Amino acid sequence: MKSDLQKMLDSITLYNPHANLELIEKAYKKCKKWHGLQKRKSGEPYYTHPKEIIKMQLDDSTIITALLHDIIEDTNVTFKKIEKNFSTEIAELVEGVTKLDKINFQLEQIKQAENFRKLFLALAKDIRVLVVKLCDRLHNMRTIGHKNGSSIKRIAVETLEIYAPLAERIGMHDIAGELQDLSFGAINSRARNSVIKRLEQIKSKTEDGQIVSNIITELSDLLTNENIESVVKGREKSPYSIWKKLIRKGTTFDKLIDVVGFRIITDNQKDCYTVLGIIHSKYKAIPDTFADYISLPKSNGYKSIHTVVMGPFLQRIEIQIRTKEMDIEAEYGLAAHWSYKQSINKLDEIKKGMEIWITTMLDILKSANNAEEFLETTKLEMYTEQIFAFTPEGDIIDLPQGATIIDFAFAISNDVGNLCDGAKVNNFNVGNNYKIKNGDQIKINTSKAVWPSIDWMQIATTGRAKHAIKKATYIEQNLLIKAKGMEILSRLFARYNHKINDKVITELLNYTKIKSVDDLYINIASNAIDITTVIKEIYPDILYVSNAFLNISSFDGIGQHRATEKINSAMEKPWLKNYHIDGLPECFLHKLSYCCKPNIGDSVIGISIPNDGIFIHKKNCTNLAHFYLENYLTIDHLRIGS
Repeated sequence: MKSDLQKMLDSITLYNPHANLELIEKAYKKCKKWHGLQKRKSGEPYYTHPKEIIKMQLDDSTIITALLHDIIEDTNVTFKKIEKNFSTEIAELVEGVTKLDKINFQLEQIKQAENFRKLFLALAKDIRVLVVKLCDRLHNMRTIGHKNGSSIKRIAVETLEIYAPLAERIGMHDIAGELQDLSFGAINSRARNSVIKRLEQIKSKTEDGQIVSNIITELSDLLTNENIESVVKGREKSPYSIWKKLIRKGTTFDKLIDVVGFRIITDNQKDCYTVLGIIHSKYKAIPDTFADYISLPKSNGYKSIHTVVMGPFLQRIEIQIRTKEMDIEAEYGLAAHWSYKQSINKLDEIKKGMEIWITTMLDILKSANNAEEFLETTKLEMYTEQIFAFTPEGDIIDLPQGATIIDFAFAISNDVGNLCDGAKVNNFNVGNNYKIKNGDQIKINTSKAVWPSIDWMQIATTGRAKHAIKKATYIEQNLLIKAKGMEILSRLFARYNHKINDKVITELLNYTKIKSVDDLYINIASNAIDITTVIKEIYPDILYVSNAFLNISSFDGIGQHRATEKINSAMEKPWLKNYHIDGLPECFLHKLSYCCKPNIGDSVIGISIPNDGIFIHKKNCTNLAHFYLENYLTIDHLRIGS
């Protein structure tokens, strides 16, 4: 009887006669030696893991990594020892998987964001570490019953929310589906069992209860009669995918009848379209269910034709039509392209696409303001279903369902997105909030008079667009946050019938140990400090005046409100018409102050008045004395230009 080692080597030889079996055997034996008597909680030895890797027909280095991936974490063997025994490439892959193993995704957003950061940094070096990790996670989920009760749910949630979407993102659809269903069973076994019970009821609708095999037979006979060489596969959709569809559609199981899926595997792409014609000629197609991912592949490389028909036995069935190569890629995704049989050019093309995605994630990571923002944009990039639209030149842009013109514009480039002023869709003019449909041809209108505003965040749906808008509107957002902090502080002091002046601001800064006035306002606006408590600590004798009401004149008693009225009336006949203010974004609404009448070449300062906007004064304007520090904007190095 053959040993486990010999079985593994034979399996590898079947798909790669040129594999370095000597090195793989060495890794197997080193794995047994270094792990010693260690076993997994399932009772299995550590060297049983690479079965999924071998099924994918991957390269030698990835197989060896799968054998050794627990060595650094669970033994005293070091990176240098692996490097000495094998190679730098293998040592780095093992180290990369080890880093992923140490990531423990928590529900707390800050911890989760930090772990996403570690994840993408590891993937940036070599995406193969994710392939090994996903196979490792799949094995762990298959044996999750050996874990203790408290960790089962945590691991299942982590798998469902993190690893299954990542598997989907790199095209490993079958592994993603199994990870989802195993997680579903661990998290909500009662719901899963309910779905399985209903599936059994559907099976009983045919006389022998073999609805899947009966449909396979009918489809196979149909194609054989048309002289089409093909293989028909069929299976029930997973309980998780059915449950998710029930939730998404808000329907009952009785109304959800497309619960069986079939694949027709052909010899070539031409036959895929021939099969489609045969199927649609024989069975009635269900409207709005057709998708051609062969002519428009998904961003992860997935190719297939999808259609839903009222098929044999009056069953509504989904049919996927693809070639043998497409079927392998649908199962193993990116990993399929590391097979020794794949051309270097094709692998480089796939890797380049993944590198762009990972680089986008890392760029978001570097400039995200907080954990919540990073998680939001990261998950948007990971979890979404896709639609396809075309540029006027015929280039394909893939976007999530529900994407808008703004998303399309930023998908082209940030320069186009920042100047987006609506678009022409299929020769009709539309606004930025138009929701794109599959197959739309879109020409973005741009204008130099346009710049992103915070309102665009309500229109954008992609992580990339939201991230770019946040960067473009950083100054505006910062000013609005500071203005909010100013107003909160001013209203609070008004209720205490207390004036804000430089001394008060200094005392607040000293007490809170905040370095700048701007940061003080930002902390107040974001509730990072309890300003009410701070005020009472600094001024223990301060009295609360319940009927105090703050209006713009309560900052000081020297006619600020009257000055604002004069400014507003003067705007009907401004003394400057064609000018710009260096340092102040064009998207900011502002007014030139009537009191000092700033002119071309003047150095000016912006004053924020709550509820009235930004007023531009000369730096030497005597009325500046009537404003306190909380009104000053940080953009105080402005100059009026022609």
